[in-house]
Amino acid sequence: MWLKCLGDLDVRYSERRENAEDELFIICNQEGIPIVIDDIKAFKRFDGLIECLFSVHIVYFLYKSNKITRESALLSIEKMRVERDWKRNIIALTGWILFE
Repeated sequence: MWLKCLGDLDVRYSERRENAEDELFIICNQEGIPIVIDDIKAFKRFDGLIECLFSVHIVYFLYKSNKITRESALLSIEKMRVERDWKRNIIALTGWILFE
């Protein structure tokens, strides 16, 4: 379902770093685009250096651009919450707040 929403994709390469989050930060910083990350420790480390978004923001953007229904978006957030064992953490709460 999600692949049809993606449109054109580009592959970017970065200097090798200790983890994928740091590599993603380099690319996003060079491109001047927000970083989408669900790793809370990395989010806190990058906050203030670059605009940080959670994956639930992408779900919300897809909903607002009429690519998916509200029901599909909320179901996706709930599936992420359950699969990732988020319980009531900041990412799940952000998703629910976006749809209030």
